[in-house]
Amino acid sequence: MCGGVPDERERGRDQHRTGDSERESAFPLAKRDQNEREADDARRAVVQAQPSIRGTAEFQRALEEYRRADRAKTGRHPVEAIRRYWNAHAQFTAIGAVAAAGSARPPATPPATGASTPASTSGSGTSGSGTSGSSSGTSASPPSAATPPPPTPPEAPRPADPTASSAKPTASPPASVPENRPPENRPVEPRPAVENHAAIQQTLDRFAAAYSTLKASSVRAVWVTMRPEQESSLNRAFSNMEQYTVTLSNCRISEVANGTRATADCARRADIRTKNGLRNSPADRPTFTLEKRGTDWVIIGVQLNQ
Repeated sequence: MCGGVPDERERGRDQHRTGDSERESAFPLAKRDQNEREADDARRAVVQAQPSIRGTAEFQRALEEYRRADRAKTGRHPVEAIRRYWNAHAQFTAIGAVAAAGSARPPATPPATGASTPASTSGSGTSGSGTSGSSSGTSASPPSAATPPPPTPPEAPRPADPTASSAKPTASPPASVPENRPPENRPVEPRPAVENHAAIQQTLDRFAAAYSTLKASSVRAVWVTMRPEQESSLNRAFSNMEQYTVTLSNCRISEVANGTRATADCARRADIRTKNGLRNSPADRPTFTLEKRGTDWVIIGVQLNQ
């Protein structure tokens, strides 16, 4: 009997430790499942916003981290799965922010309207009524095309009056008047390229600075054609960010359409820090399409280059 007492106590301690272990494992499993759902939602949002993003190196790295989390989950390593799912979620979120800012094409330029077709000539203008002038002038004619009166036959020349010829002064030839020629069709010279390029660069700088506010509305103030779903996706990405800094460099600016439109091909780098301290620095080279509205330049399209 005395030997059985320690056994009972030992079994009690074992049961106590087992209960603590089960309670401790409940939190990691719940957290693991939550991080898995968030990572999967972020991955789906990225693919929906920009399907072609799946071919980028950044997306493949995030996907590999997601797969490692799956392997850790299968191998019953919940703590490692929590960490890797969270890393994948942060990477997908950062990629989604970049994809949201690069999936819009500029609106198509409407074709130039051709010259209006001249009104068709009325058939009455070519009818034979003009040849019936020898008939009586009271013949009925349409009010819109009245028949002109018959031409008056020229009078016979009268003999010259010597006195009249001396009285009337000889008409002098009209003074030479300079010809009023229409101005030559010279192309309208656009504003100096250097001035437009400086204004375009300022717009690109405002676009990059808008990301540091972590507000999609600030980005939309410069990128005026941003779609509602893109703005929502960018807001979701910003909600997980502590810092988002965008730098545009080596921009190649080309003007088109007589200085009212331009494209800019820039190197873009984003320095991202999530709220849980993870950092990411994706880089790409998008092409911006800009349009001059009034005195300001705005962005009407952002296209990611593969």
